[in-house]
Amino acid sequence: MVTLVWFPSMLIFILGNAAAALADPWADLGCHGHGSTASHLLQRSSRMLRSASARDAILQGNEIWGCGSLQIPEVPPLVAAPLRNITWLHFPKAGTSFLATIWNYACSRRMALDLAVSPRAVPGCEQCYDVALMDRYPPDSYCEEGFLSQNFSTQHRPITVSAVQSRDLQVIGMFRRPSQRLISAFHDSCHASGLAEDQYKLLMQECGPNGKNSAGCYARFPGIAGCMSRMLTGGFCAETQFAESSFDGGKAHLEDALTMVKEMAFVGLTEYWDLSICLFQRMFGGTVMQHS
Repeated sequence: MVTLVWFPSMLIFILGNAAAALADPWADLGCHGHGSTASHLLQRSSRMLRSASARDAILQGNEIWGCGSLQIPEVPPLVAAPLRNITWLHFPKAGTSFLATIWNYACSRRMALDLAVSPRAVPGCEQCYDVALMDRYPPDSYCEEGFLSQNFSTQHRPITVSAVQSRDLQVIGMFRRPSQRLISAFHDSCHASGLAEDQYKLLMQECGPNGKNSAGCYARFPGIAGCMSRMLTGGFCAETQFAESSFDGGKAHLEDALTMVKEMAFVGLTEYWDLSICLFQRMFGGTVMQHS
């Protein structure tokens, strides 16, 4: 594991761990899986590291990282090309509040925003920070033209390399260690975005409160593991299965998923939230907000 001492090390660390998160969706859950860090695939060809001028600027950055170590509130941009046409690749249970960072960057140029919005601010929804924030600050009224993509969404929509290249999208997102993402999804009523209704009912019967009530059972259920790999290659987080024996936890998508990661303009890690938000601000400029 790369030590987080210098800024370039942080980039490699985040990209490498994003690759590792895709390589073994069953890791740390006592489930079968082969595992591979695959970090070397991302160290030189990622869009995050592609600009020589950006890399040179990063090498001259602060040596100690963490939001508390920033001495000034305004961080000048280090990347020549600004972040525009933003698309958020929002993996379930990887941090809905990342929208605060997006809104702070794209929608607060004319006035400061109060990003401390309650996720319960929208009637009938207990976990809707994104909906509440956009209800307070509608993108059409607050966000700068061209910053967000035309079909910007906070929902769990997949992406593909062809879509990025044909529409010139700049994709950003937070990755999360698969075992922790799966445990969080299990405790959120066995969250399974994209799973057919009949299979979701079977999932709840087998692994929910009236079944084994087990995160391991949930993670091994056909169609659940491999969420991030599928979403990086155009599929939903959960995959409806027609033949149980054919499910491989998303490993068939791994090579294409890693290719898509290299096309992303920004990759962060939920487990290193503060460092990831600092990385975003360091790359694209703006103000580091406590609520981010």
